[in-house]
Amino acid sequence: DNSVGTLATRVTHQLTSLRGLAERLAEIRAYLQQVLDDKLPVNSEIIQNLQDIFNLLPNLAIPDDASAFTVQTNDEYALIYVSAMARSIIALHDLINNKIENRQAELEADAKENETKAQPEVEAK
Repeated sequence: DNSVGTLATRVTHQLTSLRGLAERLAEIRAYLQQVLDDKLPVNSEIIQNLQDIFNLLPNLAIPDDASAFTVQTNDEYALIYVSAMARSIIALHDLINNKIENRQAELEADAKENETKAQPEVEAK
């Protein structure tokens, strides 16, 4: 199914992005630790960029904001779940229809086969 493939692709890309983020955070941590240990000088441009990054993060200590993020995430997961259920039901419906069509085709083929077998017996008499 194309939509399942798209979802799997999106999840793979997000996982790759999260791994990249973890690597960048480890690099930032290592840099800051080296600055604390006086192994590297303080670079004000890097510190300014880090401050900008942290200022852009949402404040999840505020209960309303945390609740809003939770509700949004739950809504997205509910949508994914309902979509998967709908795809499964449609696939099951198609499978049942295919089974019915195959059974009807087999019955018609058997009827034709029996009809052709019966005709030579009638002609032989």
